[in-house]
Amino acid sequence: MNTVCNKQGASRLGIIAMLSLSISAANATTWYVSTNGNDANPGTADAPFATLTTPCRKAAPGDTIYLRGGTYYLAGTQGVMCSGTSSSPINISSYPNERAVLDGSHTSSTGDGVWITGSYVNLSNIDVEYMNGSGISLYNTAYDTVTGCFAHDNFITGIKAFSYTIGATNHITISGNTVFHNDLCNAPGVPVIGSWTPAIQLLCATNSTVANNSVSCNFAEGIGLCRSDSCVVTSNSISDSYSVNLYLDNVTNSTLTKNVISCTPGATAYYRSGLPANGIQVGNESYGTLPTNISSGDIISSNIVYNTGQGFSYNNYQLGGGLRNFVVSNNTFYGTASCMFFIAQDSGTTNTLFANNIFRQTSSSLVYMPSGSGISFKNNCWYGAWVNPSVSGIGDVYSDPGFQSTSPGTQTQFSLASGSPCRNAGSTVGLPSAIAVGSDIGAIQSSYVSAQ
Repeated sequence: MNTVCNKQGASRLGIIAMLSLSISAANATTWYVSTNGNDANPGTADAPFATLTTPCRKAAPGDTIYLRGGTYYLAGTQGVMCSGTSSSPINISSYPNERAVLDGSHTSSTGDGVWITGSYVNLSNIDVEYMNGSGISLYNTAYDTVTGCFAHDNFITGIKAFSYTIGATNHITISGNTVFHNDLCNAPGVPVIGSWTPAIQLLCATNSTVANNSVSCNFAEGIGLCRSDSCVVTSNSISDSYSVNLYLDNVTNSTLTKNVISCTPGATAYYRSGLPANGIQVGNESYGTLPTNISSGDIISSNIVYNTGQGFSYNNYQLGGGLRNFVVSNNTFYGTASCMFFIAQDSGTTNTLFANNIFRQTSSSLVYMPSGSGISFKNNCWYGAWVNPSVSGIGDVYSDPGFQSTSPGTQTQFSLASGSPCRNAGSTVGLPSAIAVGSDIGAIQSSYVSAQ
């Protein structure tokens, strides 16, 4: 084999690839949309389109679509059917230093605001409001991002990425968005129309991420994963949802970490059956023809949950199936209005570990769990009410964890004061290496920002 020739050949291929990328970038088009545009225009800066749908029929990999600032009163759904590539995605955003608002208040259409079916699409920095359907939907697509958007007051949900076959939607990132006051179909006094979709939802998605979003005051679950696999929910602020703040439903091999989850005392508009939303809940519901994907292999670690209905709960309604192969580690649960730790009887529960968690109750009961549940416990802190012996384990702490502060909005929220009995009282034995960090019981505070 001629090594020199092979190297020269590889070098030529690299040059050709770089030239191809340069040509692609040079040929990329920037399209413009404006509130005073016309879809018969060419879509230039001087003669912009009127709707987002029009440039999305024309855009090619590497193109950019700018929406000039202002409010667009939509007549119907804006379809994003164009696709980019891994090296040349299509970027859609408000024009720099401006903000585009897509408003559905002037239409009778029940469609969603933005409907994305193209792959390698980056949607950013737009507002979607008052839709009679959902705000932003991604369907049967891959490698899309939704960042910096504001979805509020939509009749169904804020942002969802979904399909009806597990994996048909994959590698989606929903990050840095504000999702507020959606799912109005469930609001008090509004007849329920049969749609119950979390404010941010992954449905039948794989390898997708929900991160750094602010999710509050929604009339369904805050963030919900359903029939999904190998997803990550991290560093979100989730508060005042209706029913559950963070919900896993038929979810496998996924990680929930570093989320701050809470309810505002007295915010009764978001209470269900007289109680604020549960913090983190796991279940396996039945959804007609959707594939079953009984929850298993999930990691729930380093979350802070306070002032909720229940703190952590598993319910065995509908499909049941139990907590299978879960690791719940280094979370802090504080002051729930109902039972803080609730595990329903289910013969499917097996090989699940709760370790290094703080359960600090201020009222109501602390634990409900049947015996023989398939769960092991160690190095947890239990304080504030009688503790069911079925949850006891080696290394447990039965005293006040000693927080520096429990006031929302402070940088030291729920961190451990010096002298806390939970300092250096944890154990990393048996935990996955990704979460086997630190020696304290409770959420690891160094990477948290203040709760919203």
